[in-house]
Amino acid sequence: FELPAMGACVLTNIDPVEMELFTSKEKKFFKSYADLHWQLSDLISNPEKRLRMKQQSHLKVEKYCYDNIVYDLVNRINIF
Repeated sequence: FELPAMGACVLTNIDPVEMELFTSKEKKFFKSYADLHWQLSDLISNPEKRLRMKQQSHLKVEKYCYDNIVYDLVNRINIF
């Protein structure tokens, strides 16, 4: 969550947990060195695609910022 929260375009190895949380439009996953090379080349040559990925992944994680989490917790336990 940290990299998308900072606005990064993320290409990472396959992780079943992350693949449940992010779509291929938000984060890219590779399964081999050849796949990594192909996807990296694709992202380097497509700045618009990188920008869309960064924006979409950031939108997905921004609701999990600490301000929102604390606000939600306080409202759930009604202490204020």
